[in-house]
Amino acid sequence: RRPGAVDDELARRATLEALAIAVRGDLGAERSLARLTCLLGSKLADAEPAPRLCELHGLGPARDWALALIRDLSDYAAGRCQWASVDRGLLLTGPPGVGKTALMRAVAGEANVNFFAHSYGRWQSHREGHLGHVTQAIRNAFAEARQNSPSILFIDEIDTIPARGTGKWNDDWWTSITNTLLECLDGFERREGVVVVAACNDPARLDPALVRAGRLDRHIAIPLPDMAALLGIFRAHLGAELEGADLRAVALAARGRTGADIERWVRMARRVARTAARALDLADLLG
Repeated sequence: RRPGAVDDELARRATLEALAIAVRGDLGAERSLARLTCLLGSKLADAEPAPRLCELHGLGPARDWALALIRDLSDYAAGRCQWASVDRGLLLTGPPGVGKTALMRAVAGEANVNFFAHSYGRWQSHREGHLGHVTQAIRNAFAEARQNSPSILFIDEIDTIPARGTGKWNDDWWTSITNTLLECLDGFERREGVVVVAACNDPARLDPALVRAGRLDRHIAIPLPDMAALLGIFRAHLGAELEGADLRAVALAARGRTGADIERWVRMARRVARTAARALDLADLLG
């Protein structure tokens, strides 16, 4: 029976496993929906708000790719294009702090798809961290993304996993990890609805098989922000504070820094102003 209105986000996250747990014939439709909300609703409440793409600066070609992917994912969800037309594998590189994770969270938010962030460190911490546990964690990550598709599966610091045959020790371990990743990346049907984006600082460490066609076959580098980007980043983090102020001197002082550095910079300046019990001043940023 129909339980009444179901939240769109809740419906999108409802897997067969969650439905099997929550829905019972003896409880009826409304109480089953309440159980499903209790089971999955906490995940929605705890989700960190995604940034907007317009708030991110200095992305270079990655912005154009992101806009195209948002359009493709929207068309796929609406049935206007096939999955074969969606760019579904990307290697995103750049120095730490340039906004690789923030970019993909913004894309997921604006495309209204689910976002799952993983890393080798997270997989390594699965259960006792034995090889079988790590490879199972990798398979679980892809399975979760498939069950909640359309989705973006983001793998951070993938260069933690060295290319096969390049390690001085434990090469059998890394070969098994890489083979599991390749297994999960391969196959059209197994990955339909899932865009896989991997990020790293040193792409030279990656196994060549990971970046072959059909896997992470597109490579985009995000550079350090230039002056225009630095001004935009400062303004985004300052919000309504120092509205109308000339931030060029601050941006000039921040050359060579990343978006993460500027976020910390603004936070420290606010702390100085708060300690002095006054509004933020331009001198706090320059100090």
